[in-house]
Amino acid sequence: MSNVLIGVIGVILFIGLALAGALFLGPRFQEATINSKAATLVQQANQVAQARSMYKVQQGQEPTDFSEAGLVPGFLKTRPVNPTNPDYNYNFIDQDGAWAGPSGTGKPGYLVIAGIGGDATVAAKICAAVSRQSGLAIDGPQEITAFTQIVGNVACIKPTVKIGEVAPNIYIIAKV
Repeated sequence: MSNVLIGVIGVILFIGLALAGALFLGPRFQEATINSKAATLVQQANQVAQARSMYKVQQGQEPTDFSEAGLVPGFLKTRPVNPTNPDYNYNFIDQDGAWAGPSGTGKPGYLVIAGIGGDATVAAKICAAVSRQSGLAIDGPQEITAFTQIVGNVACIKPTVKIGEVAPNIYIIAKV
C-alpha cells in the first residue's frame, strides 16, 4: 500500500514540476525563438544586399534577375529561406517602391525587401528584436510613407500607405 502511495505522490510531483517549468520557461523559449528569427532575417537581408553589390562590382552591371534567386549560386551559396514564411522571398525595389531591374522599372535596386509572416503581435515582436539587433532605438516596425524615411541600414518597416508595389504590411529591409 505504501508503494502505491509513494507512486501517486511521485506522479503528482512530476506533473507539478512539469507545469511549473512550462509556465516559467514558456515565455523564455518564445523570446528565444523570436530573437532567432530576427537574427536570421537581419543576416539574410544583409547577405542578399552584399551579394547584389558584389554582382555589380564583378559583372559591371545590375543583376538581370532582381530576386535573391538571380544571385544563386555565383554570389549566394543557396537561396535564403525566410524563417517567418518560406513563401516570402527577398526582392529588390527601387526608391519609389517598384520592383527593380529589367522586369520592373529598370532602375537599380535601392532596398532588399521581404515580408514578415505570422500574426501581427509576433511580427511586431520580431521587429522589436530586429531593431535591437540593428542598434536602433525603435521598438517595433518603423511606420513610413516613403522609403527615404527609413532609419538604419537594416530595419523593420510598416508602410502606412501603399508605396509603389509595396502594400501596407510588415517587412524586413536592407539598404543596398
